[in-house]
Amino acid sequence: MTARTAPYVPTSEAPAAVAVARVPRLRPLTVFTIAAVLALFAIVFARVSLDKSAFELQRIEQEIAVEQARLAELRVEVARLRDPARIERVATEMGLVFPDERIPLRVEGRPLQGTP
Repeated sequence: MTARTAPYVPTSEAPAAVAVARVPRLRPLTVFTIAAVLALFAIVFARVSLDKSAFELQRIEQEIAVEQARLAELRVEVARLRDPARIERVATEMGLVFPDERIPLRVEGRPLQGTP
């Protein structure tokens, strides 16, 4: 038996020509730098938010102080207006007097329900 070599048949893909896709690797320094920059932005954002909240709180506390002063003024005015001596004086100036006697009035017409 005689062995002969098979004739060469070219193929479209050669085994050496197949390229393996390389995954780009990040260097540890690059990863650390990106993480540090992101952390810095997070800290700045948190600080700005905190300062903004502090200014808002200060403004609200000032409004509360103003409204508490106004409430105290209104309470003094209510106490002054409720003073019986003042009410009697104003009523006298308007010509109002206490009645000497009470006179019941009887209105003719249909009696109210629940009355005899």
